[in-house]
Amino acid sequence: MREILRLAVLLGSEDIKETYRRTLIGPMWITIGLGIQVATIGLVFSLVFGINLPEYLPFLAISLILWNAIQLTATESTQAFIQSERLMKQIQLPYSALTLRVVWKNALVFGHNFMIIPIVFVLFWSEPRWTIFLAIPGLLLVAVNLSWVALILGFMTARYRDVAQIVQSLITISFYLTPVLWQPSAVPPEFRNVVLNFNPFFHLMEIVRGPLLGQTPAPTSWVVASVMALLGVLIARIVSKKWKSRLAYWV
Repeated sequence: MREILRLAVLLGSEDIKETYRRTLIGPMWITIGLGIQVATIGLVFSLVFGINLPEYLPFLAISLILWNAIQLTATESTQAFIQSERLMKQIQLPYSALTLRVVWKNALVFGHNFMIIPIVFVLFWSEPRWTIFLAIPGLLLVAVNLSWVALILGFMTARYRDVAQIVQSLITISFYLTPVLWQPSAVPPEFRNVVLNFNPFFHLMEIVRGPLLGQTPAPTSWVVASVMALLGVLIARIVSKKWKSRLAYWV
């Protein structure tokens, strides 16, 4: 497992270097673009809907940064094996390293984008609370869930190329159904179970976003994220064992 992680880190880091080769500030371009997006949406929503900007902007910044990591990992993982076709046919590699490569790459991008959060907190004088430490296990749970999702989507897209378009469409729909631009408190109580409690993306975001905002996530979110991680890893192992011998022929 250590060798797989080491290989994934190496490949993912090289992807970042290759993408931003010959640029002056590298992946900081993504951070600048996301920062402008946060500021623009925050100002527009505060003016149009009368939202309290000091309260809304930290929520929006954390939400967009988290969603960006989830979205990029899900969509890019659909091409993890397809884009590594030559590498797979030349060298014998553990297939999980190729999907963890995508997870690590976007973890690095998330790390750069995370710098927006303390800037927003300083601008609005938001003092960090002890709950911020709960974001660490939250991030680990999100990483585990993204890892098994990436592996399964990689295999499924290699077998059925339409999966990539389906994933893209589902991610777009989920963006509007998940409290990213809007706050959970905006959902009427009678619809809260359908819109929030049955939305896995909400729970994944809540176990990180809540602690950063000084809130303790509901036990339900921890339970859902943990169960998803355990079942997902189990399913991913079954899928990998069943399909890995055919993968080279599919790509």
